Amino acid sequence: MRAACSLILALLGCGAEAAGEASGPGPDCAVWIAAGERARGCDPAIAGLLLELQARPEERRCRAAARQLLAPLRAEPPRIVSVYEPATPADAGPLTAEERAALLGMALPGTVVVTPDLAPGPGVPATTAELGGAPLAVDGDGRLRGTRAPGEHTLALRHANAMSRSCVTLRACETVALTGHGAEVAPHPSLRAGPCP
Repeated sequence: MRAACSLILALLGCGAEAAGEASGPGPDCAVWIAAGERARGCDPAIAGLLLELQARPEERRCRAAARQLLAPLRAEPPRIVSVYEPATPADAGPLTAEERAALLGMALPGTVVVTPDLAPGPGVPATTAELGGAPLAVDGDGRLRGTRAPGEHTLALRHANAMSRSCVTLRACETVALTGHGAEVAPHPSLRAGPCP
């Protein structure tokens, strides 16, 4: 009977230790969760991972997620990746103070989507656009899409030989959905005629 009681007390003790570890996120998970709260509206994948790490915070996963989120901000040379390279990167240790500050101060982008109402076809050229001098990508539905830092950006819309310039204001994690008719853009609260100053 005493052995059974000892075993039960030992199991309760282990449970208390595990509960103590799971009582709150570690410092790297706390920083990632704070950054994820800001960025959840930008990317559905971030929102899903955020919920998962809030329920079961694991420092190693939080560090990997933080470094992946920061990766586009770093200027690293491209390299060839082997198919035998593990998908989960090795734990490089706790986040540095610079990484934590970069994660919390990261400028979250805004998105502009232009839906042309004239489908390209015989005699109808495709509509193209640039946002801040960089071309917008065309998705499978013919919509033009671009992601940029928050603020004002000049949108140049081209169709056939016509072109218009407008100033669009992007906000962090928000999508500005515009409709284009030829080279003209329909009115929108985030848009004003003419290039940005």
